[in-house]
Amino acid sequence: MGLRELPYFIGQIMVSIKMRSTTLFALVLLGLTLLSGCKKHWEDDQLSIARESYSGDQLRIDGYYVKGNTILSIYVLYDNGILLVGDSFYADELESRAAKMQTTEWQAVTKKCKYCWGAFTIRGNEITYERWVPPSGGGFPTFTWKGTITSDTEFVMTSRRDNRKGKTEAINEVYRFVEFEPKPDSTNPFVN
Repeated sequence: MGLRELPYFIGQIMVSIKMRSTTLFALVLLGLTLLSGCKKHWEDDQLSIARESYSGDQLRIDGYYVKGNTILSIYVLYDNGILLVGDSFYADELESRAAKMQTTEWQAVTKKCKYCWGAFTIRGNEITYERWVPPSGGGFPTFTWKGTITSDTEFVMTSRRDNRKGKTEAINEVYRFVEFEPKPDSTNPFVN
């Protein structure tokens, strides 16, 4: 290569570097855009319903509600508008699971479990509750259940909405009352 060809060669290097820089810049910009769009997916959703004190007589709250027949789940409603959801278990374990709720060990674990908590509201004979659910990757999403109070010891949830995806599905979940005292403490770091 002679001196005459040197400017051409340097020019080609500069064009190559500029193209690589532009490509690298475009890739970095695309990556940042994608990551910022995913940020919401990795954050926990916020509850959209406000916790309200409940002093009505539409539903008894001096115990808990059980959902299911063979596999049960416990739902505790508090007069401060907080909802506590226990784990799922077989129907023949109901008494032992209820007794377990009164232990300090169970309460300590529950206080750290975000998807065990939520809030509820009652308007006339309509009940709505919202809570976090375990994520399938990313932050904790919230779901909202809506239904009708059929008596002071029973309600039926008829819809469930995935608030993150905006999808609502029809359901038929019956919740039956079980008298129980003392209920676990409703203090938790998730629902204000």
